[in-house]
Amino acid sequence: MDPLEQYAKLINGWFWETDRGNRFVYMSASVETITGIPPEWHYGKARTELKGDDIDEVSWDRHIKALDAREPFYDFRFKRTGPDGESWISTSGEPFYDDNGAFAGYRGVARDISNEIALSQEAKHSRSRLQDALEIIDEGFVFYDAEDRLVTCNEKYRDYYPKSRDLIVPGARFEDIIREGAKRGEYAEAEGRIDGWVSERMAIHNEGNTFVEQKLADGRWLRIAERRTPDGGIAGFRVDITELKTARHGAEKASHAKSEFLATMSHELRTPLTSIQGSLGLIKSLFSESISDQGAELLEIASRNGEAMLTLVNELLDYEKIISGALHIETTPHDIGVLTAKVVKDNQGYANTHSVRFTFETPSTPVIANVQEHRFEQVLRNLLSNAAKFSPPGSKVKISVDLHDGQAVVTVADKGSGIPDDFKDIIFDQFTQADSSATREKKGTGLGLPISKALTEGMGGTLDFETHPGEGSIFFIRFPKTEATAKA
Repeated sequence: MDPLEQYAKLINGWFWETDRGNRFVYMSASVETITGIPPEWHYGKARTELKGDDIDEVSWDRHIKALDAREPFYDFRFKRTGPDGESWISTSGEPFYDDNGAFAGYRGVARDISNEIALSQEAKHSRSRLQDALEIIDEGFVFYDAEDRLVTCNEKYRDYYPKSRDLIVPGARFEDIIREGAKRGEYAEAEGRIDGWVSERMAIHNEGNTFVEQKLADGRWLRIAERRTPDGGIAGFRVDITELKTARHGAEKASHAKSEFLATMSHELRTPLTSIQGSLGLIKSLFSESISDQGAELLEIASRNGEAMLTLVNELLDYEKIISGALHIETTPHDIGVLTAKVVKDNQGYANTHSVRFTFETPSTPVIANVQEHRFEQVLRNLLSNAAKFSPPGSKVKISVDLHDGQAVVTVADKGSGIPDDFKDIIFDQFTQADSSATREKKGTGLGLPISKALTEGMGGTLDFETHPGEGSIFFIRFPKTEATAKA
């Protein structure tokens, strides 16, 4: 094979030559392989006879002037018309001269780049479609390549940064954009400490897998999400969360005000209630012989309701501490059996008012766990109270203390109606009871169980249950066993 033809094959093109009048006098045979047109068809034709109708006239005129000036040209692209239709050609050429130094024509190489043009146009259309899609997104989107240079972003992204908008252009480095933006006062947190802020922001950015909140100089807040792509680039979103931040701040203020109100009112109520309960107790003890049966009954009713009010106030105080995160419990080793026996004994009278009996036998071997005595008694008292209220008259509530799998386990088993399946997952939610009518009938607030669970967990334990509708429920208080000596 002719070496020239072999080379033409390697570059998937053909060689050509023109005369002094810039008419083709030679083309390598490979032109027919590539275009389907024999070399001879081109002979005698000027370049202007091969151009298409929709060519860029400005570029074409510039090319013809270069030929007239005997200048070399490289990668000139035009749409060519031939017997096979239209195709895109890239051609390069240089003038050559005869032995006397006179211009003899051009020699060069050409390639059919129709496929490349088609692929390029498809890529351009794809980029355009992608950009259109990005502009529809109601969030700021940006993509930086592996060298941290801007590849693309939507207008929403630029709108978020008005002071540095002109910097956000393809090819710009992320660090250059934010540093200059900080100098222009774009970022509230960078004021007075630009270098430090840029360093911190770059560290977060380079992680490529972060969520941060950014305050702008105009008071707006953006949530920034950035993810690194497999090729090392970083794709990011910017979302305006100003309204959310404002609402959250308002909710926090409202929650704080609510907590203060609950704490204040609970303390204010507890003082007179304690005084009322004390006065009722004194009346019963000092005037027991002179009080009529009806008066004694009224005193008992007043005392029970006062105790219920005091319980409610104490529960509200505990609830406020729990939701505000102010509940802190110091624990020490205690004999759980001894504490349980005390609570059962102290609350037997309450069980009697519901015609229910508590049964408990102190374990022969001490069961030691770290608890806070008052809080443990509060939790167990809540469980006993529920068991007595929801068990049918004449039934027994069985309480036991055992060691199981290295844990001290207190069990309270009642014979009530059980907990329906629909309420098993929410029974520890505040203000919840399995039957809303039970709140009125049994005089409950729905705070006992959630408070008990929070107190138990605050002491390092767990509170859970198993239930059988129509047969009763069993609640389990579990604490890790300790080998320490119980507090006397």
